[in-house]
Amino acid sequence: MRNTVLILSLLFFFACKPSDKSKQRNGELTFEVQIDTVMVDAKDEILMAGTNLYMSDLSADKQYLYKFDDKQYLLEMIDLDNLELVRKIQFEKDGPTGLGTYLNFFTYISEDEYAFSSFMNSLIVNERGERSWEFNLRNQKFEGEQLEEGENLSPGYTFTKGKDEFYTRISKHPNHSNFIAKVNTIDNTVKRIEIPQFEKLKDFQIHMEMEGRGMMTLHSSIHLQPWNDDLIITNNIFNEVIIYKSKEDTVIARKFESKLTPNSKTANFKTLVTSQEEMGAEYSKMKSQIEFGPFLFDESSNRYYRLSDISKLNPEGEFEKSDVFLTVFDQDLQMIGETKIKEYVKSPSNSCFAKDGAIWLHENVDDELGFIRIKVMEAS
Repeated sequence: MRNTVLILSLLFFFACKPSDKSKQRNGELTFEVQIDTVMVDAKDEILMAGTNLYMSDLSADKQYLYKFDDKQYLLEMIDLDNLELVRKIQFEKDGPTGLGTYLNFFTYISEDEYAFSSFMNSLIVNERGERSWEFNLRNQKFEGEQLEEGENLSPGYTFTKGKDEFYTRISKHPNHSNFIAKVNTIDNTVKRIEIPQFEKLKDFQIHMEMEGRGMMTLHSSIHLQPWNDDLIITNNIFNEVIIYKSKEDTVIARKFESKLTPNSKTANFKTLVTSQEEMGAEYSKMKSQIEFGPFLFDESSNRYYRLSDISKLNPEGEFEKSDVFLTVFDQDLQMIGETKIKEYVKSPSNSCFAKDGAIWLHENVDDELGFIRIKVMEAS
């Protein structure tokens, strides 16, 4: 009964009943959008996924959501088909089976294999904490080609070919890097891949220096995702997708034209600041412009969805509401439609995902786990 009350209250907040539909024709596709809200049954347990989905991932079939609690080192397993907590898996921080400290990245590998990373190291373990793979993101010595001096591998990577290969961005603080890395974990090799389109992203980073020392840099968001045998790369700054063709070792850029939003941010902010307050103010200028989200693949429709938003600042300089836009792409990454989602006015999290013809957005309801689901359907 409690879940029913929560669902009704949220639907009222978004002014949209499950049967409500919005219809838009843009480009080649006419589609309808339906919004509803669902809650997860926590089985009288405390569910940390209710607060956020930081360090979470989906199983390969998208039935299960895995959320890692880095305070208690618990992995929560949630059945999305039945909307209930299935189990909690306890890991150790220290000792021979410990995961270590300062973890900031988690990804699902298989039914009993999970990858964890800190800024220094990455490892794959089973439920008992037994390691099948370890990797040093800072000082790994490769066979053949090496990283250049000062270059490091970013902990946010994407595996392809199971766990035999992964891609990640190459960082070179405080300088800007135009490279990603393709790492073969079997042969212990690395391939540096130049992405020329990254060059224009250097105008959209904010660097804070205090007393002549580099302290912090805010970068653009870059998303790496497998696409067939290749890799797609998107960012939050430009309305585009970059395709890395693995066999041909070539990079292709595809730009899109929106009729509803700007097609890029503009660099109307300082890129060098000297205090956290100044950095926050300049970041707000950048954040209040168009923000392009990652591509979300929906297996049921063979389409990609993307949410974009423009955040609005209130007179106190705080983000209040957002104009949210949905763009639909076919399986070949061709843009086929877009619309504004009037019923959803929050800046979408990058933790959202597509499943069963809908975009699932995390919703914290009194620290309990809920999802706003935006279902996309072709109009009849």
